[in-house]
Amino acid sequence: MEKPKVNVVVKILHFIYRDLVWKVLALGLAFMLWFVGINVNNPIQNVIYDNIPITILNRDRLNQNNVVLLNEQQVTDARISLSVRATRNDHALINAARNDNIQASLDLNTINLDHVLNYDGVSTVSVDVNVFVHQEHSTIFPHPSTIELELDLHEERIIAINVDVVGEPTDGFEVRPFSATPRIVRLTGARSVLQSISDVRAQISVNDAFETVEEPRPLIVFNNDLQNITSLVGLNVQSTNVIVPVFPYEYTPLTVNTVGTTAVGFMVTEINISPAAIDLVGSPEELDRVSSLILGEIDLTGLNDTVQYDFDIRDALSGTNLTLRTGEVQEATVDVIVEEIISRTFYMPLANLEQVGEEREFEFVNDNPIVLTLHGRASAINALSLNNIQAILDLTGFGAGTHTVQLQITVPPRVSLANLAAVQITIPPEEIIFEPEEPPDFFADGNGITEDEETDPTATTATPAPNEEGYTNGYGEYAESAYNYNSLADYLVDEMD
Repeated sequence: MEKPKVNVVVKILHFIYRDLVWKVLALGLAFMLWFVGINVNNPIQNVIYDNIPITILNRDRLNQNNVVLLNEQQVTDARISLSVRATRNDHALINAARNDNIQASLDLNTINLDHVLNYDGVSTVSVDVNVFVHQEHSTIFPHPSTIELELDLHEERIIAINVDVVGEPTDGFEVRPFSATPRIVRLTGARSVLQSISDVRAQISVNDAFETVEEPRPLIVFNNDLQNITSLVGLNVQSTNVIVPVFPYEYTPLTVNTVGTTAVGFMVTEINISPAAIDLVGSPEELDRVSSLILGEIDLTGLNDTVQYDFDIRDALSGTNLTLRTGEVQEATVDVIVEEIISRTFYMPLANLEQVGEEREFEFVNDNPIVLTLHGRASAINALSLNNIQAILDLTGFGAGTHTVQLQITVPPRVSLANLAAVQITIPPEEIIFEPEEPPDFFADGNGITEDEETDPTATTATPAPNEEGYTNGYGEYAESAYNYNSLADYLVDEMD
C-alpha cells in the first residue's frame, strides 16, 4: 500500500507561519540594526546645490540647419539648482570637485527642427535639463527641469549706411554733402531681428569746424523702436570712413548780360533781379574768382514793353565747383523794364531863376519865359513839374552891357535836357563916386601946433610938396600957400591984407 504524498505548498506555508511572530520580530530587529549602523557611520542626506551653469551641447546642429538661437545669452546666463539625495560620503566626494562632479546641459539634438524650419516666425521649444552627478547611487531633482529656447531662421540683409552730421561749423562756413566708404553693410542674424531693423547709422561731429572733417566712425544698428541692437547681429564691417567737406560761403550779386537794342523810341530803364544776391559755397580759390554770378543772356532786340525772365541759378553754376548755400532760393526772376522815350516842353517864368556867384544889378531884355525841352522815359517825364527843375543864373565875370547868359539847369535823374537854355540881360555901368581926402587938421590943438611942437619947440612940421597944379592933396586953391603958414588963421589974415 502506497504511502500518501505530502503537499509541498502546505509544507512551505507551515514553514512560513511556524513561529511567524518571532520571524517578523527578528527581521525588523535586523533592519533596525542596519539602519542605525548606516545613519551613524554614513547617513543619507538631501543637499541642494545652487548656481549650476548650463552648457549647450551639439550647437553645430543649429548652424547646419541655418537656425539661430535667439536667447542664447539668456540661456548661458541662466543658473539651476539641484536637490541631491546621497550619503554623507557621496556628498563629500561631490563637493570635492563640484564643477567636475555636477554638470547641467541642454542637448540640441533632442529638438525637432521641422517645426522651426517651416514656421514663419520665432519658435519656442522646451528642452529638458540633463544633469550629471558623479555618484551612481544619488537621486537628483533639478530645478527648473526644462529650459525654453527661442529659435529662428538665420538670414542676411544688406542695408545702406546713414550718416548723421551733428554740430555747427564756424560762422561763415557751411557743411556740404558727405561721403562714406563703405556705404552699405551686410548684416547676418535671426530673421526676426533683421526684419525689425530700421537703419544702420554712423555719427560724425563738425562742431566749430572750418575745414573738411574726415574720420572712421563705428556703425550702430537700430530697430524700429530706436533701440541699439548692434550686439544681436553680425556685421561684415564695423565702421565707415566719413568725409564731410566744410567750405566758406560769400554773398554774391546776380547779374545778366544783354545784347541787341530795343525798338525805336523805347529804352531799357531798369533791370531788376530778385533776389539781387545769393550765398555761394565753395573753396576760397573758387569764390575769389567769382565777383558776380551771371545768370545768362537777354536779347533786347525789338522790345517795346516790360518783360520778365526766369532763370535757374543752378544752371549758372554748371562748370564750377560752387553750390548754393542750404536754404537758398534756386530760381531768380529778372524784370527788364522797357519804357517809351518822350519829350515834354516846360515854360519857366524868369522869376524862378536863382542867381549865384556875384550879385549884380541887371535887367532882362524881355519877359519871355525860359523854354525847357526835357527828354526821358514816359514815367519820369509825366511825373515832372517846374518844382522839380532848377535854373541857375551865374553872372560871375560879366561886365556892363547886354549879354546872353547860358543857364545851369538841374533836372531829376533819368531825365535829360534836350536844348540849351539862355537869357538875355543888361548890366548897367557902375557909378564912380570920388571921395575927397580930408584936409590937414589945423585945429587939432587950437593953435595949429602939433604935439611934437608942444613938447619940442625946435621941431618943425614937414611941408608936403605941391602937385603939378601947385595944389597939395586936393584941398582947393588955398592949399599951395596954406603950407607956408603955421595956422589957417595966419593964412586968412594974410589973405585979407
